[in-house]
Amino acid sequence: DADSEAVDELLSLYPMERTDVSASTIRLEVTEDYVSQTRDSSIDTAIARIRQRVDSLGVAEPNIQRQGESDIVVQLPGLGEDAFEEAKRLIGTTAQLEFRGLHPQNGTYWTRVQGLIPRDTTIEFSGGGIWAEDLEELRAFAQTLEANTSSATAVPDGAEIVFSEDIEFHPTSGEVLSTRYQMTLVSDRVEMTGETIADSRPSNDPNTNQPVVSLTFDREGAERFCEVSTAYVNEQLAIVLDDILKSAPVIQNRICNGRAQITMGNRGAYNALLAEVQELVNLLRHGALPAPIEPQFETQVGPSLGAESVAKGTLAMAIGSILVIAFMLVYYRGAGLIANVALVLNILFILALLAAVKATVTLPGIAGIILTIGMAVDANVIIFERIREELRLGKTARDAVAAGYSKALSAVLDANITTGIAGMVLAQYGTGPVQGFAVTLIFGIISSVFTALVVTRLLFDLVLTRSKTQRLSI
Repeated sequence: DADSEAVDELLSLYPMERTDVSASTIRLEVTEDYVSQTRDSSIDTAIARIRQRVDSLGVAEPNIQRQGESDIVVQLPGLGEDAFEEAKRLIGTTAQLEFRGLHPQNGTYWTRVQGLIPRDTTIEFSGGGIWAEDLEELRAFAQTLEANTSSATAVPDGAEIVFSEDIEFHPTSGEVLSTRYQMTLVSDRVEMTGETIADSRPSNDPNTNQPVVSLTFDREGAERFCEVSTAYVNEQLAIVLDDILKSAPVIQNRICNGRAQITMGNRGAYNALLAEVQELVNLLRHGALPAPIEPQFETQVGPSLGAESVAKGTLAMAIGSILVIAFMLVYYRGAGLIANVALVLNILFILALLAAVKATVTLPGIAGIILTIGMAVDANVIIFERIREELRLGKTARDAVAAGYSKALSAVLDANITTGIAGMVLAQYGTGPVQGFAVTLIFGIISSVFTALVVTRLLFDLVLTRSKTQRLSI
């Protein structure tokens, strides 16, 4: 019949299934597979965006991974207390940017509900608005108002409660002296969201010289913002991040150039406002989290465990280097000494390159250096064996060295280029420890090729030039 056909069509369009059918009721539920896929997709997106936010802080080797069905573990090594608090704010903020209109009753509603303010809280009615020093107290009061059914004090139709910050800074040091929050009524209609923002960056307002967030919309966002700004000429347009009102500028003229800015207000020292602008830019640049996240617990571990691991890794690198040096000396004698000199230079070159880019040497980085040592020795072994073959053919030491390097060149380059390609793929698509390993590996390959083909050849030429005999210790 028609009802069954309508249900079948609905089931074909949406991931639902029948769970209960009676004479007058058909109950549908979203399939568990769809719920699971949506949850997995949301967690993967959240991990990617949290990683982008953490990377913007310059944290060395963060570890961000999924645990269980819905938990995300974030480990941030080497952060001081202030940096740790900033990272917590970045991670815990959903960063859903919305553009809404101010509700017409924003000025009068708070007068009507001032009598409902609970006692023993920091909430107070002042200057025609409701304020508090504790944001959570205001949020709890907002929930009470939203649940209120009295016609006189109920939240007006089409309205939603958000909160604006009033921060008092020290005039010279920029230190935060106090923070208060005010309740504000905005329209429950979202005119547009931050999903259409193509770029956000810190800038300065040319009129006030104060730090602002400069927004650039994509094509769809530019068209929509043109429509919204046209509708709100001579009215305030609220810019809300999660439930915090960031600014509510009066739209003077329609804006159709695809650009907008968020002002922080003239409420503090320049550096403090600039820090707030930069934090907001980082949140907007990397996108909103697909769903709010709730901190479950946090711990801070001292550096002793990490220091012990790094010490053991360094010891492993030292032991490996000593064994390789001993093998080269025993097996290749004089040529082995040349290889060992090049090996030491190779390690120094790698550390110099890492220092030049201000990279942090971590356990994966140490593993990359150890692998590089093996690759450098492997290149020398290929060259030395070719030289030995040329000497067996009766060539002089100088000719054997020249032929050995010439014939071993392709094999050495092939091995290092293929490994370098793998390293570049890891550096491009890897994150955290994998990326650190890849960077060290790439630097090691560059250094190994240089020391194996250039440094050792120069040392051979130097030895043969100064030697009175043309015999080669290899």
